[in-house]
Amino acid sequence: MRHLLIVAMAILAALLIACGGTDEGDEPEEEIKATTQAFIAAVNDRDFSAAYEYLSSDCQRALTPSEYQTRWEILLPTGGLVVKDVQIERLEDDEALVFPDIVVVSAGQETSVAWLRWGRRYVREDGRWRFAGTMCFP
Repeated sequence: MRHLLIVAMAILAALLIACGGTDEGDEPEEEIKATTQAFIAAVNDRDFSAAYEYLSSDCQRALTPSEYQTRWEILLPTGGLVVKDVQIERLEDDEALVFPDIVVVSAGQETSVAWLRWGRRYVREDGRWRFAGTMCFP
């Protein structure tokens, strides 16, 4: 009976850890992938203020929320965006170089768009991974 209790407690602990979200204790690779997915979901929902929150503080100083929304409205292709994969080329402390594989899906067809696959610099600020770099435009 005691062994069953220990096993049950171990399973409960594992479930609590697995369902914990993207806190600082999570693996950086998983956090970066979750950030990319959440960002694309916000863009697909045309929730540009939510997407703006995924920018680093430097990028937010360079672009107002209105400017950011305008850029997306001009560049966003017709159809939804889908994250196929996220390749992390370099991960050092609170900075990463990431190559997302994002495609446009319209009328059941996937189309690769070059600028959606460019390498992106991510930084960890306030416990969250955010898009950074000279482009400030994931």
